[in-house]
Amino acid sequence: MSAENNGLGTQLLVYGSPVSTFVRKVQLLLEFKGVPYQIEMPDRDTLLRMNPLGKVPMLRDGNNLIIDSSVICDYLERRFPQWPVYPVDPASRAQALWLEEYADVALYEPTYAFVREAFFKPKLFGEATDTEAMEKARVAIAERLDFLEGELQGKYLVGTQLSIADFTLAAVLINPLQVGFVIDPLRWPKLSAYMKDLLSHEPFASRIKDSQKAMAGISTKPH
Repeated sequence: MSAENNGLGTQLLVYGSPVSTFVRKVQLLLEFKGVPYQIEMPDRDTLLRMNPLGKVPMLRDGNNLIIDSSVICDYLERRFPQWPVYPVDPASRAQALWLEEYADVALYEPTYAFVREAFFKPKLFGEATDTEAMEKARVAIAERLDFLEGELQGKYLVGTQLSIADFTLAAVLINPLQVGFVIDPLRWPKLSAYMKDLLSHEPFASRIKDSQKAMAGISTKPH
């Protein structure tokens, strides 16, 4: 991607893997705002030098290193205010931030457990899937989605346009949807229609394709 018109003359660099939920969240925001970037995964020693927690994503913007997906997204909103994703109205902004946190924590935890059992253990580590643990994760995801089904009142989670809540929810759900979790339209009619529509549009559709390629690469690696 070109670094033209990014405001600094240097290209943004996202550290992390396209399989990562939280890296994907940052990528979605960058692509929605039309901000060019590159992505690379640092080795473990480099990662720990930059972030003592050893986690991605991180964002390099010139001399600035921004850490944590929610902090990065807030930084990008202020750095590139075009196509805003945080509501201006205080109450709506608070609701968007709450749903971002809900997706990042309460929903992410069981989705990661589901993906670990359904995909990472058999494909990356050559280990047997714990079907009991996977089913427990599936039940927990379903309970978290029940809440979101009740929250969804229109085309978007908050207000009448895309917000950080929508980007975060999509980022969290893409992996489990690729490895066998289904948003049953009988149990979640609003959420099922919402996700189908959301993921059919850019930048979400491209993130799904890139994630599929990355996961296919993992699945072909010898154990």
